[in-house]
Amino acid sequence: MKTCRKILSVALAATMLASAVPLVASAYIRGYEEEQIKSGDYSYHLNKDGNAVITRYSGTEAEVSVPNTIDGKKVVTVENAFSGNRTVTAVTLPDTVTELTDAAFDECTELKTVSLTPKLKKIGYLAFGNCKKLEQIELQDGLEEIGMYAFQFSGLTSVTVPDTVKKVGKGAFEYCEKLSDFSVSGDDTLIGEDILTHTAWYDEMSDGAVYIGNSLYKYKGEAPSVAEVREGTTQLCAGAFYRQDKMTEVVLPDSVSVIGNRAFNYCYALKKVNFPKNLKTIAKYAFQYCESLENFALPDSLRTMGEGVFSYCDSLTKFTLPKSIKKVSTSLLFSCKKLKTVKLHSGVTVINPDAFAGCQKLKTITIPKKTTVIGSGAFANCTSLQKINLPSGLKAINASTFSNCSSLAQIKLPNGIKTIDDDAFASCEKITKIAIPKSVIKIGRMAFLRLPIKSIELKNPKLLICEDAFYKCSKLKKVTYPKNIYKIEK
Repeated sequence: MKTCRKILSVALAATMLASAVPLVASAYIRGYEEEQIKSGDYSYHLNKDGNAVITRYSGTEAEVSVPNTIDGKKVVTVENAFSGNRTVTAVTLPDTVTELTDAAFDECTELKTVSLTPKLKKIGYLAFGNCKKLEQIELQDGLEEIGMYAFQFSGLTSVTVPDTVKKVGKGAFEYCEKLSDFSVSGDDTLIGEDILTHTAWYDEMSDGAVYIGNSLYKYKGEAPSVAEVREGTTQLCAGAFYRQDKMTEVVLPDSVSVIGNRAFNYCYALKKVNFPKNLKTIAKYAFQYCESLENFALPDSLRTMGEGVFSYCDSLTKFTLPKSIKKVSTSLLFSCKKLKTVKLHSGVTVINPDAFAGCQKLKTITIPKKTTVIGSGAFANCTSLQKINLPSGLKAINASTFSNCSSLAQIKLPNGIKTIDDDAFASCEKITKIAIPKSVIKIGRMAFLRLPIKSIELKNPKLLICEDAFYKCSKLKKVTYPKNIYKIEK
């Protein structure tokens, strides 16, 4: 070992003396996990394609032209490299750079000029945040994404987002107080929440519906009881009607194809919404906490439903999933306390975690035969659920899937099930018997907590029974299992 250390020390010393060869840093730079290479004024690491990702600029020049290659490696990304620099006033990027990642130029307090190229695809999180002297920037055609808070607190006065941009992230231009001229060229650009909060552009707008092109950015001030969205509107942006808690009805034109994140979040009084026939996307939490929302029909044009779209909608009593949706999204109807009926079409393949958790009035549901995944907690705390079928293609009962389904009296596990995970049937206190298929190779912790089963037969010799799998099964008197069973934990 000593010999190895001595050889390593000599090799490192030789490398440091060779000025033509870049130094590989043994310590990490600014928390990066990748091996850092120092070359002149730049530090970088290599991505999976062998291209250079610049992570630090240590030079003192005011005007910087980022090189297109370092040590023969093509430069494709600038990553946090200039963050906190107090010297740089102008930066020119080469056409090899396709991405500016997190905080690339954050807090460059003297930066006034940036030259971008059409090859740049993404401007990442806080890339130009707090660049107070950056008043103008020309976003080139070819740019596809502007990340969260990308220009937050910058000095921008005018911005035109090209039609190649597919997404503008949350708060992208937030607190750009001098920004008075703003436009988005494309009709299909997804516009994130609060991208223009505390800008001159928004502050100067009158109360009412504020638009960016054909996208309803936000309803400013108090919305009327019945809000009618104008014809030709294509998108309700994230947070468009956020906390409009006196609005009872929204009338949407068929031109609307996207309802953004939290668009109607916390609209407590909202009872009625017509869903346009051309609607394609309802983003996450769009109607969360719409406690008065009554039953509705969703169009088969719908392609995407985000997480928690109708969670905490306490007045819903029935729900039908459109035939165009194959996967039930995470927490889709979480804690809809009055929901009694759910209809899933035959093409559903996945029910994601917590999809129906806390639906206390749900008594029965038919799981389609093509369903192969039911996520963790999908039916947890459905205290009225009495009966449910499990399709033959299911491979696992995931963690807490049926935990605290206190009315569930019987369930049949299909052959082919491999695992019954932690708390899968915990506190299902009416299940008096359950057959474990031979295919099961693992029973997780507290999987059958408090079940009033009297006996159980375990057939697979390769079975792993985790700690407390049958904890507090006080009526369990008989367990039959193979002599050479793999493992029974304490």
